[in-house]
Amino acid sequence: FEEIICPLKRNNFFFSTTPFFAKIEVVWFSDVFEVKFLKLFDLSCKNIFFNSLLIFFSTKNVKPVNESLNCCVLTVGKIELIWSLLNNFRDLFNARGVKNVDKINLNNSPFELTVGNEIYKAKSVIIATGATAKLLGMESESKLMGHGVSACATCDGFFFKDKEVVVVGGGDSAMEEATFLTKFASKVTIVHRKDQFRASKIMQKRVFDNPKIEILWNHQVVDMIGEPDKGGLEKAILKNQDGENVEFKCDGLFLAIGHKPNSDFLDNQVLLDETGYIITEPDSTATSIKGVYACGDIQDTVYRQAITAAGSGC
Repeated sequence: FEEIICPLKRNNFFFSTTPFFAKIEVVWFSDVFEVKFLKLFDLSCKNIFFNSLLIFFSTKNVKPVNESLNCCVLTVGKIELIWSLLNNFRDLFNARGVKNVDKINLNNSPFELTVGNEIYKAKSVIIATGATAKLLGMESESKLMGHGVSACATCDGFFFKDKEVVVVGGGDSAMEEATFLTKFASKVTIVHRKDQFRASKIMQKRVFDNPKIEILWNHQVVDMIGEPDKGGLEKAILKNQDGENVEFKCDGLFLAIGHKPNSDFLDNQVLLDETGYIITEPDSTATSIKGVYACGDIQDTVYRQAITAAGSGC
């Protein structure tokens, strides 16, 4: 792990000796972990910072390897510290395990949580089950997720600089995602299955006024073509209002059809809004039941970001 290859453009400032932050994703595969770069930041840093979401580290030097391939080598210091921390987290989870709550009873205190054949009792419960992005439900979508297909523009938009991308949806989320992506992409096409958006007027105006955004009305995505190990997404298959399938070439496809809060298991025992998000007291994590708290995306209908979720949990 002394050297990590990272694709970069020749005109980027990363071909210098300036230290920078690297935001990476770590995925465990038994005793091996995969490191994936998510974002790079031009910041001076001398230390290594680690938490459960991100690993930040600085480089000693940055040098181009092959400019024709637009990549460089990052020589990383103290990688053994990261390895040690990851091992500690793995051992902790292996020792304690992660169990699913099958049922919860919040009618009386202490509260009861049913996990398999066991019942746990607690005077306080913190609900941090989050919200799940709604997907189209096709096999190709799952296969290409993270390989050109994404459900988070703010997370992955950085990787589509000067690329042509598609945004699927017609609500405020789709308008926001499309507008944000114009900071990076050369062209953004919104694909919507109807002939009008359900988004607010002001959000629609921002889209209509943006020269980098085009709209494809009365179309819906029915398939995605590409292979994860051969460059990822190549094109989307769209069905028009006449029922005909047409190919639409694109470098990326972003799903913006909303989120579903993971609150079904609560069985409406705490106060929820009309879409299923937990309602908490203003500037608080307290729910409608004393001793029950909610933090993160399960109670956040506005930001839905990792940093705000972690902050609310504090």
